[in-house]
Amino acid sequence: MCRALNKKILKCIGGFLFFAIFILADATSVVADNSVKKNKAQSIIIAGTGDSESLLRLIAKRFEKDNSSSDITVYVPDSIGSGGGILALKKGVVQLARTARPIKKREREGLISIPFAISPVVFAVHPTVMGIDGLTSHDILAIYSGQIKNWSELGGVDHKIYVVEREHGDSSLRALGRTFAGWRSDLQIGKMYYSTATAAKAVANHPYTIGYLPLSIALGSGLKVLNIDGKAPDESNIVSGEYPYILYFELVAKKPVAGWEKKFISYMFSPKIRMFMKKIGVYPIRGGLPPGL
Repeated sequence: MCRALNKKILKCIGGFLFFAIFILADATSVVADNSVKKNKAQSIIIAGTGDSESLLRLIAKRFEKDNSSSDITVYVPDSIGSGGGILALKKGVVQLARTARPIKKREREGLISIPFAISPVVFAVHPTVMGIDGLTSHDILAIYSGQIKNWSELGGVDHKIYVVEREHGDSSLRALGRTFAGWRSDLQIGKMYYSTATAAKAVANHPYTIGYLPLSIALGSGLKVLNIDGKAPDESNIVSGEYPYILYFELVAKKPVAGWEKKFISYMFSPKIRMFMKKIGVYPIRGGLPPGL
């Protein structure tokens, strides 16, 4: 079944670049596998960025529980990137896309994007990094340029610093490039990981390691989150702009939005889910679907 679906999708998008074909084929395979396993009467698949993946999986479980009489399942597959999610949505492979960036002008035709939360991008370390609760911007740049190589140079333990990096298209890296003064694209001295989940796992599994991640994923991975320039990535500093390293989480849908997709988006803005997001380090945005959609 999966092979047949993949062939159909690949034939449909034969004019796209190989990378786009690979992403869409991968999404199709995952979705097809899930539909066979779950065998649910109704489903929503939300594909895209890894940055909101864990959050949406938790919310999906709550949505299913609150709608248990309707036999609805919400599946949040592994990351295929914001662009991959939008492509899968346009091709009808999934019902919603998840992004950690605004959709681009060339992507907008027939779609609507709904920002639902702000996520701080944080620098987080393995718990073995003792004696350090915060760093300055200068410290961060010195670590990521290779000028500082041992935690003892920063007042911590006497051990080599291990650095986790992300690929150039990563949403957290893009946010740092926009907002972190002095950050350069050539600051790549560590080992590179190609998804948020694997980057978080690398920091969590390797002592004396540092990486940058969405706050909720860092907390969920048991990592120590560092203050930067004396500012914690909390709600007050986010609202005031004193902690500027942030991502906007969005859901993207085809117009007009109806059915279970519309119900799920509305659910994202309910008081219950807004409160839940705050508890795990994601700060909800007021809003919802515009009238008439």
